[in-house]
Amino acid sequence: MPPSKSPAARQFHESTDDENKPCYCCSWCMAFTLVGQSVKRRVKHLISCTPFHEHVKRVFRSDDEGARMELLHMLPEDLVRACREPVLAEEELDEERGAPAARSARIELKFAKAVFRSGMPLSSFDNDSWKDFFRDAAQFKPPPRARLAGELLDKVYEEVKKEVNEVIETQGAGNYTLNFISDESDAMNKDRITNLSLNTSDGQSFHITTVATGSSDHSARLLFDGLLARIREVTKGNLKRWNSLCTDTCATQRRVHELVSQHPETQHVFTVLCDAHGLQLLIKDLCHGSKSDGFITYYKKTLTEANLMSGFLRAANKLHALLVERAGEDSRKLRAFALAVITRWGTQFSVVDALIENKQLLQSVSGQFAFFNSETGQKVLNLITNEDFWLRLEHLHSLLLPIHNAQIASESDRSTVAMVIPRWKDLRSDINDISELPYKDEVLRRLDRRLIKQTSGIHWAAYALNAQAPESYKAMATHEWQLAEQFFETTIPSHLHDRFFTQFSEFRGRKGRFSSAFLQKRAHNPDSFWDYAQQYDASELCELALRLLSTPANSVPSERSFSSFNFIQNSFRTRLSTHRTDLLLYIYVNSRALDAQPWLEAQKRERLKRRREINLAEGHARKKLRLELLESLTTPTAQALAPWNITTDEAIERHLALVTAPEHVQSYLNDDDDNTLQGHVPQSLSTNYFQSSFTSSTPLLPSTPPPLPSFSQMSTQGESALLSPLRVLPQPVDRRYQSQQFKQSYSSQPESWLYGGPSYTQQNTDLDDFENYRPANIM
Repeated sequence: MPPSKSPAARQFHESTDDENKPCYCCSWCMAFTLVGQSVKRRVKHLISCTPFHEHVKRVFRSDDEGARMELLHMLPEDLVRACREPVLAEEELDEERGAPAARSARIELKFAKAVFRSGMPLSSFDNDSWKDFFRDAAQFKPPPRARLAGELLDKVYEEVKKEVNEVIETQGAGNYTLNFISDESDAMNKDRITNLSLNTSDGQSFHITTVATGSSDHSARLLFDGLLARIREVTKGNLKRWNSLCTDTCATQRRVHELVSQHPETQHVFTVLCDAHGLQLLIKDLCHGSKSDGFITYYKKTLTEANLMSGFLRAANKLHALLVERAGEDSRKLRAFALAVITRWGTQFSVVDALIENKQLLQSVSGQFAFFNSETGQKVLNLITNEDFWLRLEHLHSLLLPIHNAQIASESDRSTVAMVIPRWKDLRSDINDISELPYKDEVLRRLDRRLIKQTSGIHWAAYALNAQAPESYKAMATHEWQLAEQFFETTIPSHLHDRFFTQFSEFRGRKGRFSSAFLQKRAHNPDSFWDYAQQYDASELCELALRLLSTPANSVPSERSFSSFNFIQNSFRTRLSTHRTDLLLYIYVNSRALDAQPWLEAQKRERLKRRREINLAEGHARKKLRLELLESLTTPTAQALAPWNITTDEAIERHLALVTAPEHVQSYLNDDDDNTLQGHVPQSLSTNYFQSSFTSSTPLLPSTPPPLPSFSQMSTQGESALLSPLRVLPQPVDRRYQSQQFKQSYSSQPESWLYGGPSYTQQNTDLDDFENYRPANIM
């Protein structure tokens, strides 16, 4: 048996040279010949042999594990190292250039299988921390779950806690700089829990802790004692750093506020009710009712019917799929149907808004069998084909829209007590501006009563110290002034009352130390105004104003923590204890807060401020258009022009074509400026101008409709919302299947009130031409 050859020797084969002498030739390059049995010379050649290097690359990049092991274990170490270095260098170059190599593709495939099989969210690893980890982890074995949930979890928690404490010590240095938010709820595993969040004077929120209360009663005394103990730990025993406490509006939390004001160590703490909860309770007063005052039947009935329709459409899977297909044919997306729940902010508006957006699609499928095989389906079908329901839905939408916008504004981390009263006053003004709103007086009465329940002296004091509107105090009623003065007297020490009220009087009149033009230029920025005002010997007033400007007016951080808690401890992870879930929650929430670092991003804050100003201007323009549209729907003289069978966006766009000034000023939306309303005066405005600016999906009436009944004469409780039909409307027409009968119904001469242009002829009996027609003198 001949002796076995070495791996290097096997890369050569026997041959003969030009003189027919025996030699060895390289099997890869076929150019190198060797005389003799020297292994070193063979290895030296292989190190510089380009074809052999290409072979090594193919082996290392292939799935043939045996071939790779043979190269690693059988070839000399210096040969393997020399061949692998170009391979690794080229792989790194490929990664830098973004060109996926075969090995990277194989790893990505295995990783995708692991993600899919474990049921993890597809975006779990789509953040910078995971990318940085995989960049350094060339050879990595994931730790077992026990180690992840034990040693590693505790270690990461301590690291994040250290960073959070550093930020708290930096931003929360000094007195009255830390604001705490607390709430109570139930966990997914049936534990009863309370949480505590922190909001710094710069508006940055952090989660502090979540505690399981077990079988103990959630009494005010228990909640206060637990709250005080945890805040002592955060403030390191210095309760003077505690500026305010914000909770929800339940009776237990109101009692906690009383205990805070009575405790000798916490009498300086401001107690505030969540403004977003108060706005949600206003919706309850209007649409759901309360034990003391009931509800407004008109809006209660409308919201109940809207919720019934949304619930049916959410459960009818085949019908929902058909709606999605119909929307896709028009290059649109179906607006998701929601359900209204009184404890879920914004759900009432979402129900109404989604139905209005999908109105045309719903009417196009009104003949489907799904509506006829159940009693609920028949009720929903009657609602879809009932224009009285859609008018009531428009009324409810116009009422909920300003409340919804105010609620969104109240959820900001920078929403303070100084913004509460102006927000409610703006809300009252917006509702009062809605013409022909049913039961407007009753709505405003309930809004005023809810404002009294949700606000206290601290809100009116902050309103009186509004640097942006120095004349605001003149609009305050006597009882509102009494609340503000009572707050001032209890907050300011008695020996400083004279100095404080002298400074306050000068601020109201912009005289004395507050008459400086330098200060007046900074009135648009309250924080800057009161910072500079401290230089004018007004320390007592400025200190209180700055405290109020840093006092949050919502419990959103706690609500956000509860949502994240349920995201972590979901129905598939109920074995997680409350303590371990709290550690995961602390890392999950606070890591994002630390990454944001708003205290270091002044430019970002300015951009957001500018964006809010633009959104406010756009919202004002849209609200104005919305009110004009609602007026056209409810004003008897303009009912013939009312575009019924259209969506909200289409209604606004079409209404722009309707609202034309007597001077023929054309209003339009500039796409370059995000719906900013502009105008220009054309040199000439032809009669055919309206033909391209107005399309109606509902035929005009063949006769003048009856006038609307007076809403002021309707009952608010127990009676039918409408004693007579609002208007005689034609049945909605499906744009896909316009019937020939409809075309023939307008073959005769229209009434004079309907058509003031040239004679109607058979040439424009086509449906599209008729719908696009708009008389020039209709205004």
